[in-house]
Amino acid sequence: MSTPLFSLRHLCGRVFGDPPHAPVHRPKHNDDGAVTAETAVVLPAIMLVLAVVLAGGAAAATQVRCEEAAGAAARVVARGETETAAVKEARSIAGERAEVTVAIRDGRAEAEVVMPAPGILGDWGALDLSASASTITEGVVLDGQP
Repeated sequence: MSTPLFSLRHLCGRVFGDPPHAPVHRPKHNDDGAVTAETAVVLPAIMLVLAVVLAGGAAAATQVRCEEAAGAAARVVARGETETAAVKEARSIAGERAEVTVAIRDGRAEAEVVMPAPGILGDWGALDLSASASTITEGVVLDGQP
């Protein structure tokens, strides 16, 4: 009688009729530690993807702050306050790293806020976020310009 290539005992460790306390016979595999090695290889990639996703979320929040800062700076200029006051107002919202530009053109107060993206998007990709806003003025003069 020939020995089968795979027996029920080989696949399951037990067969019907074995006592419950009988030892389970499982073949020894030579892949001990394979999961640890695979995890060690994949983990840096997972961490990089997580960092990019979190930086994308932070960039979205920073973009909203830029938009709010540009709108606030345009309103300050439209009220007739100085360029310095508008820059100070915008930086109080967007942060000190923000570059703020304000001007009055054709009866409109305009403001632009530019700042680097947070996290690895700004560090590696040199990504800048920007927003601009404008509003109608009522005869305001900014630093000698009507």
